[in-house]
Parts: sequence; C-alpha cells; structure tokens
Amino acid sequence: MPLPECEYDPVAWEGQPLDEHYERLGWAPNRLNMIDWITSIAPSSMLDVGCLDGGNIQRLRQLGFHGTYLGIDITTTFIGKAQRRVPGERFQVGDVRAMDFGDDDFDLVLVSDVLMHLPVLAPPLQECFRVARDHLLLSIYGSRTETFSRHGAFLNTSYSRGDVERVVPGRWQVDEFIEFPHPDHGPEHDTAIFQWRIRRS
Repeated sequence: MPLPECEYDPVAWEGQPLDEHYERLGWAPNRLNMIDWITSIAPSSMLDVGCLDGGNIQRLRQLGFHGTYLGIDITTTFIGKAQRRVPGERFQVGDVRAMDFGDDDFDLVLVSDVLMHLPVLAPPLQECFRVARDHLLLSIYGSRTETFSRHGAFLNTSYSRGDVERVVPGRWQVDEFIEFPHPDHGPEHDTAIFQWRIRRS
C-alpha cells in the first residue's frame, strides 16, 4: 500500500492530550523554546501551522500574549480538539502546501513539527515565507548528516540543516539555530530536533 502524502501523530486519535504525550517523550524543552521566542518577539498577529489541539495558543495566552491568532491543521480531528480546548480562539482546517492567505498576512508564522510529514520540503516552506511578514519560526526533526525517510505508521522525513537553509529567501536571515536531542531516534541516523528563528532583513 503506498504511503500517504502526509499523516499526523496517531496519539490524537486515542484521546490522549498531546501536551502529556510530548512531556512523556521529553519534547517539552523544544516546544517551550518556541513559546519563548514568540513571547520575546511579541507579534501583532501569528499563524500557527500544524496547531494540533491548541496547546500553543493556550500557553501563550497564559503568558500574556495579546496578538491575533489563527491556527490551522490539515487534520479535522485536531481542529475539533483545539476548538474544544480553547473555544475563544480561531482554528480552521488548512493545508500548508496551499494556504488561502495573502502575501505578508501574518507578522509571525510558526511551523512546528509539520514539514517532516511531507515528501517534498521546498514548496510548503516557500508558502510559509510567502504569508509571513517579518518572522518565521520553524521546528523539524532533522538529520545532521543525510536526509532520510522512515516508513512507519506515518511518513517522517528527517531533513538536513542545509535542506532547510537552501530554501530561505535572500531577503530573510537566520537569527538563531538550535538543536535539541531527538527522544526516540537511535544514534545510527545522527538525528536531532532542529529549530530556526528567521527574520526578514
């Protein structure tokens, strides 16, 4: 049976809160880093690509974030969970490969743990830069050596740092790059969680 083009974490179908799932796997530090970056930038508007069950905006509001927010996810189950978890926020089904937004529509675009589920990196990442006005924050599972894909329960491609940075447009610059240990990959692939803080120059 051929792999789907993209498929998301099956934990969502089991009814387990995703925050608890990530805490259990030890992913909290990298998620909190993205929250810290957003609060330090204090954008007037943000798009959360791959918003899952709304945990990001719930935490941001608790920390005093006052900007406008829109969360999108291709998975309808996640959108339903997000709407129930944070009923005052805006969530809608959306595909990062073809977003129905204008150029520069959002002060900040957050893309966390999404692009590794897609078989091709450049077009969806370019689409994120298109709708971002000033800031783009990106988190992926990455490989320090070579790009590879795991054909497990869902497609998971570990892109290299070079794969991503070759797509960054010339008018944008990387302000910060951080690696976090990957919680469930062995040393044979030399993998990590990669995060970029990118700003229009």
